[in-house]
Amino acid sequence: MKTYLEHLADTIRREAGDSSTDNDLLYLIYAVLLRSSGRSVDASAVHDAWAAWAIWSGRSGPQAVPWESLTSAEKALDAPFVEAIRRVAAADSMEMP
Repeated sequence: MKTYLEHLADTIRREAGDSSTDNDLLYLIYAVLLRSSGRSVDASAVHDAWAAWAIWSGRSGPQAVPWESLTSAEKALDAPFVEAIRRVAAADSMEMP
């Protein structure tokens, strides 16, 4: 049986259109961002979550720097995940009693 965080992680992954299966921890971290920030999650927090996951998984590279140091093109890579988290947060809050 899946936990509430796994359910949220799966929903965020679907919203982001990600079919990969090797980044479950990343989406669990995104689920925590959703729970802590909801619809107000920002790109900097999403990027920091990705950077932590990338470092942990050995996938870090030149983009594992503070969000403010990224180019506009690099910052744009975070946008689909920010929007996915916000959409799931909006839908999740509608289901709350």
